[in-house]
Order: sequence, then structure tokens, then C-alpha cells
Amino acid sequence: MEVERKIRKIGNSLGVHIPSKIIKQMELEEGDAVYVSYKEDKIIITRSTDEVTDELKNKVIQILDEYLEKK
Repeated sequence: MEVERKIRKIGNSLGVHIPSKIIKQMELEEGDAVYVSYKEDKIIITRSTDEVTDELKNKVIQILDEYLEKK
């Protein structure tokens, strides 16, 4: 699904409202975490999952451990 939206001022930031149909299809609710990335002139919004979060946490811990071992 592709929908045109305008960039709007939201507080001190700029943002885009996500259509409710997309919110329902992605099964998102207020307060859910999402990842926002940019690739090849596209903004990508991905639902956060525990698997992704655990994988990311483990990678960060690994990087920190490697960094501390070098000191």
C-alpha cells in the first residue's frame, strides 16, 4: 500500500501521520516501538519485535565486551 502524506510539524519536530489502515495491517498500537531507517531514498518503518530487540542487545553487548577487552 502506498499513500501520499505531507510532512507536518509535530511539537518541535517534523513527522508524518501513518494511515489507520496501515496501523491495523501492521497490528500496531499506541506506545509500540518501531524502527525507522533510511535506504536508497526511502524511509522504512519496521515493527519492533522481541527477537529483533534481543538480537540487537546481544550485538551491543558483544561489541562492548570486545571494546573492553582491548583496553
